[in-house]
Amino acid sequence: MGRSPDNDLKPPSRWPSVLAKLEAAKPKLLKGGAVVARRSPGRKTVWVVRFREWEAGRVRRKTIYVGGAALAERARALIRIWREETLTPVDRVKRDILKLADVRGELAGLSGRARKRLRAANVEGLQDPFRLCAMAFGAFPVFDPRIRNGRLGGRPPKSAMW
Repeated sequence: MGRSPDNDLKPPSRWPSVLAKLEAAKPKLLKGGAVVARRSPGRKTVWVVRFREWEAGRVRRKTIYVGGAALAERARALIRIWREETLTPVDRVKRDILKLADVRGELAGLSGRARKRLRAANVEGLQDPFRLCAMAFGAFPVFDPRIRNGRLGGRPPKSAMW
């Protein structure tokens, strides 16, 4: 039929079929799932979308084959857009506050474990409206000794001299 020589060299795009499969799995991808690299039997790296689905009272792990890195990036961006659309404004503010707290902890020189404790303390504080407002203005307990060194009190550490 009327195919040009250019189209003979170019493989057909997989994106429409991938998009249809992603649309079918959209409710599950809103809750969880990720685009991950996987090795094919020929030792080639391919990209897939992995997610969980409940069937007959059991969790099944499902996979949607995406293909190359360019399609994986498109799928990742699409899932990110879908998740952004489902967030309420309050959840967006909470997410931004947690990001700000992590940056603030990094600037204060906290270790990764201390930043994890800071995040846990802030997640608890997001339920309280007053603490939420304070955190929105940048008030984070960065210099709290329980967050900085993980000790609430108790026995002091042994010195090197004894």
